[in-house]
Amino acid sequence: MKDNKIIIVICLIIIILVIGVFLGMKKYLKKDLEQAKQELQEISWSLENDNEKIENVNIDIIEQEIDKVDTLESQHLILTPSKIIENTNFIQTYNDITVGNAKNDMEKFHVEISFKDNKGKFKLLGIDNLTKNEVLKIFKDYFENTKIPDTNEWYEVK
Repeated sequence: MKDNKIIIVICLIIIILVIGVFLGMKKYLKKDLEQAKQELQEISWSLENDNEKIENVNIDIIEQEIDKVDTLESQHLILTPSKIIENTNFIQTYNDITVGNAKNDMEKFHVEISFKDNKGKFKLLGIDNLTKNEVLKIFKDYFENTKIPDTNEWYEVK
C-alpha cells in the first residue's frame, strides 16, 4: 500500500513537471513567434522600375508593376528589402522578350536573386522562361513571407 502511494506521488510529480515544461515551451515559442512578426514588420521595402523607385510597397503595387513588365511598359522590376533575407538583398525580374530569350508568349519572364556568400560577396542566381503567375508567386513569397524560392535548378548569372 505504501509503495502504491509513493508511485502515485512520483507520477503526479512527473505529470506536473511535464505540464510545466509544456507551458514553458509554449510561452517560449509564442515569444519567438511574436519576435519574428515584429522583425517582419521592421522590414521596409522599395520597388524600382525603369522610371521610379517606389517606397510605399504593397502586394497590389507589386502585381501592377509585374503587369507592366509583362506588357513591356517597363523593362525590369527590382524588389529590395531594408534587411538581408536568407542571405539575399534583392530579387528582380525582366521580360525575356526584350533580350530574345522568351520560350513563348506565356513563359517569358526571367528572375534573378542576389545572394551574399560566406566571403561577403554577392552573386546572382537566375532562371528563365517563367510564367507571370510563377513570378507573382516568387515576389509574393519574398515580400509577404520573407521566403526565397528553391533555387536548386537556377544558374549563376555572370
